[in-house]
Amino acid sequence: NVGNVFLSSLQNLLLNMNGQKIINDLRLRLYAHVLGMSSSFIDRYNTGRILSRLTTDINNTLWFVTWGIPSLVTTMGTIVGVGVALFLVLPSLGVYALIPLPVIIFGTFGYRRMSKIAYHKLWRRSADISSLITDTIPNIDSIKSYTSENFEISRLSKLSKEVVDAQLRVIKTNLKWFPLISITISTVTVLIWYIGGLSVLNGTLQLGTLVAFVTYTSMFYQPVQNLITSVIPFTQQSLTSMERIVEVLNTKSEIR
Repeated sequence: NVGNVFLSSLQNLLLNMNGQKIINDLRLRLYAHVLGMSSSFIDRYNTGRILSRLTTDINNTLWFVTWGIPSLVTTMGTIVGVGVALFLVLPSLGVYALIPLPVIIFGTFGYRRMSKIAYHKLWRRSADISSLITDTIPNIDSIKSYTSENFEISRLSKLSKEVVDAQLRVIKTNLKWFPLISITISTVTVLIWYIGGLSVLNGTLQLGTLVAFVTYTSMFYQPVQNLITSVIPFTQQSLTSMERIVEVLNTKSEIR
């Protein structure tokens, strides 16, 4: 136990140190690239969206480098290892345990396509709010001189509503996918109990073997569900953020 705690602490330290170094280098590179661009580039992206890439997108990328990649590797290793154990314990029922995998694989591709659009829209709306606040607060004297406080408040109110709508779209995207996978896994678990129970009653399978197999099945589905509900959504956020960062880095400057 002491050894595990030490190794876990060392792993976290190394991951955070390397992650911070990578992200700091990336932020500096992105910042230098933005400073080298023309004013038309700033006008096209607006200040809030550039700030969003330097802050939110960088932090999402940090999560992926520090925790996302290790989580993916660990989870996939657990799924493969327990999956092999399922077939070693009871090959005939092992096939049934794999039924949810096609649903998960195709569902993941569909989820990634829909969530990518949803996250892009959400972050654009959030960046627009940052841009509005960044532009108005330093110029509050001008706003007061033109008595346009109510106008600026209405602008922020409209943008806030758009952010809420975009956030709801993200939530709806998740709600369309997660229950489908959970229902599929629950259905297959009941099917395994039913088929295995019939075999026990027929005397072709021992109850202890069935219980052991069901235990391995729960160990197999637990990391699968963790992958679906936790790792993949955050990974998708990170990948979308990386695409936004690369989009800026790949933009050529008009200044030669």
